[in-house]
Order: sequence, then structure tokens, then C-alpha cells
Amino acid sequence: MAALSCQHQPPAVPAEAPVEVPVEAPAEMPVETPPLPILAATAPLPGCSVPPGQRLPRPAVVGSLPELAVQEAMFQQLGRVAECLERGIGYELLQQGQLVVRLSVAPSGRVTATDIAADSTGADPEVRDCLLARFDELVFPRASSVSWICYPINIDYE
Repeated sequence: MAALSCQHQPPAVPAEAPVEVPVEAPAEMPVETPPLPILAATAPLPGCSVPPGQRLPRPAVVGSLPELAVQEAMFQQLGRVAECLERGIGYELLQQGQLVVRLSVAPSGRVTATDIAADSTGADPEVRDCLLARFDELVFPRASSVSWICYPINIDYE
């Protein structure tokens, strides 16, 4: 049997640092499962509530992701988002109004969750699913923390 050894000592714990001692539960007592954490994507997002009859004037970003990075990522997917909207308009599955897509972006830049935060267009589920799929594909630059974005999509017929 091989023995492993370490050439250096682990760093000393400062005297003021709290030390946690693991406690084992007795075998006869059931161990409680901690509650599941609240997902960041379901947390309330400032700027995402749109009162009836009003519109979100511009994207709302909460977190460390710069608004310019959001605009650049959307620009890369603009054609594919437009396909969803054109299909909805062409089949009359979408009326004039605004859809607000909410997404959560991990520090890695990957989208972790999407949903429709507001919809005054009466969009068909097929159009909504198409839009959410396109937003799921967005890639953002790395950031220092989770970011939440509310992105308005205005449907106007002129």
C-alpha cells in the first residue's frame, strides 16, 4: 500500500476565525433535508413589472452585465428572433403590443432561465416558445455575478 505525504504544512487558522465542528446526527434520528434554494430566475426583478397599458421603454439589467453587452448579444440573435415574430404576425398569432422576456445569466455568460414577464400581444404559445428558445441561445461575456435582464419586444404595425 502506498502512503501519501505532503511536503508543506497547511496554513494556520487565525485565532479570530470561527471554527465549525461537524456534528453527526444519531443513527436513530432522521436527518432533515434543507429546503431548496430559491432560484435566481424566479426572484423578483426590478424594472420587469409592466402596468397594463404601459410599455417597458428599454431593457432593464440588474447585475454586473453591462447593458451594451446585452444589446450586442441581442443583435447577434436578431434575425432568429425576427423569424419567430414574423411567423406569429403572418399567422395572426400575435397582435400589436409588447412582450417582455426575462432571463437569468450566469457569470459564465450562459443563459440559465427564461420566461415571459409581460405580454400585451396575446402571443400564441408557439410564438412564445420560439422566442424563449432564441433567448436561451444567447451568449454573453463573462461577468462577476449573476445578471437578470428584462428585454422588451415591441410589435407595432405602421
